[in-house]
Amino acid sequence: MKLTSILIIALATQATQSLAQAQDSTKTNRRVVTETVKGTILDKNTRLPIIGATIVLSSNGNTKSVSTDQQGEFRLLQVPVGRQVLQIRMAGYRQEELSELLITSGRENVLNIEMEPQANTLNEAVVYANTGKQPLNQMAMTSGRSFSPEETNRYAGAFLTPQEWHRVFPESLLEVMTMR
Repeated sequence: MKLTSILIIALATQATQSLAQAQDSTKTNRRVVTETVKGTILDKNTRLPIIGATIVLSSNGNTKSVSTDQQGEFRLLQVPVGRQVLQIRMAGYRQEELSELLITSGRENVLNIEMEPQANTLNEAVVYANTGKQPLNQMAMTSGRSFSPEETNRYAGAFLTPQEWHRVFPESLLEVMTMR
């Protein structure tokens, strides 16, 4: 009786251990293997690095994005292994898209991408000097007032304030100027 109870306990212990190992192996099979993608973005004509380009990785509904640094280099971490879609965008350049980019495990994936400049044609801009509209703020009218050169000299802090006129001009010239 003792022997059978010990055997039952031993078998139960071994069964729980093997079940636990099976669950652990299931978890490792579900773990997503990732890798690093790095590279450099260059101008196709000048071969100079493009600073601030945006790299967007699309995989299974998830997106990751990163920008290039001062040397035009980027690094995307934890990219799932498999086929991915990589888009590179920068204002003034034609958008590049690498569809079906194969990411493999065991090594970093290095990309050197050249972007071609793209000229954008814009519509003309027309500027009208006066639309005839009144300002919404009436105080704006006082700040928009124009002054003649003589008026600017009459304000305190200007080049020739009324207090300084008597030192700069002789008395007779001062009387002639004030008579106007």
